Amino acid sequence: MIPPLIRLYGLLFLCSFHVFAEPQPNLSNVSLEEVQEMLGLETIKLKASFLNNEQVNFATRFNLTPLLQQRSAYFTHLSHVEISQLKRKQTQAEVKRLKKLANNQAVSSRKLLTQQNQLAIYSAELKAAKNKLNSLNSQFMSQWGGTLTNWFLANNNEYFQQLNAFKKYIYVLYLPNHLLTAPETIFIYPSNQRSQAKKAQLISNAPSFDSAQQAGNAFFYLAEPTKPLSRRVNAWVPLNTEPKSGVIIPQSALVWHLGQSFVYLQLDDENFKRIKISHPIRIDPDHYFIQQKLQSNDRLVSLGAQTLLSEEFRGQIPAEDDDDDDD
Repeated sequence: MIPPLIRLYGLLFLCSFHVFAEPQPNLSNVSLEEVQEMLGLETIKLKASFLNNEQVNFATRFNLTPLLQQRSAYFTHLSHVEISQLKRKQTQAEVKRLKKLANNQAVSSRKLLTQQNQLAIYSAELKAAKNKLNSLNSQFMSQWGGTLTNWFLANNNEYFQQLNAFKKYIYVLYLPNHLLTAPETIFIYPSNQRSQAKKAQLISNAPSFDSAQQAGNAFFYLAEPTKPLSRRVNAWVPLNTEPKSGVIIPQSALVWHLGQSFVYLQLDDENFKRIKISHPIRIDPDHYFIQQKLQSNDRLVSLGAQTLLSEEFRGQIPAEDDDDDDD
């Protein structure tokens, strides 16, 4: 009985004269007859799939210092309001007490008048403190929007506590002018590794103060429990357009030659076709999305494609014995 490995190379040697002699740059047919099982080839039937359209932009990690400073100023003035309210309340009670005493001529009207004047002063101070507090609130809202205002200017807000403890991070997304509203979710990462991108949730659209400013700037928070990313990151922004149609293939099916990518399709029990793949889209560490060339129900070589490629081009490698050296 002929050992399988010897038989395999014998078959490949016979095939090489007519199968691998002149492979086309973009498309080749390979007839392997009985070799498929020996090579350990595995195939899968492709299914139609869809991929949501995304636009790659950038976002920057937001510096919380201005918000924290404005928050501190707000709560400082809030304490002034509370102190003024307490002073006025105490003075109101004192004026009420003195009025009763004055009616019974138990206290001089001068002392009552003094307390009434003090009450007017405290009332004016309270009004001014409230106006200042409202002004700070309006200023905060105009700069950062209603959601961040609620987060930072409310007592013991859960989101503020997480941001302040560096458990969440805010990023500002910069959208081009043709995208006026931000999506609910984006994905961000420092490099182009889309499969590693982290989900960031929309907080609110950022107020715009300049007509030249890019439209649709928005605040997002990175809620995943992770270390802070770089200050500037790539942002994959879903688009409200029809999703791409295509197929999803495993990473093992894609092979590379001279900087170009290829896959092999099984035509029948003995024949395989090599197809050039342009612009494969990586969707995770183990899969690519292919928009063209491949169709549903195509039988794709999912394991062993590199072996097919190596054997196809094996005949193009000149042997050392064929070196024509006249020396």
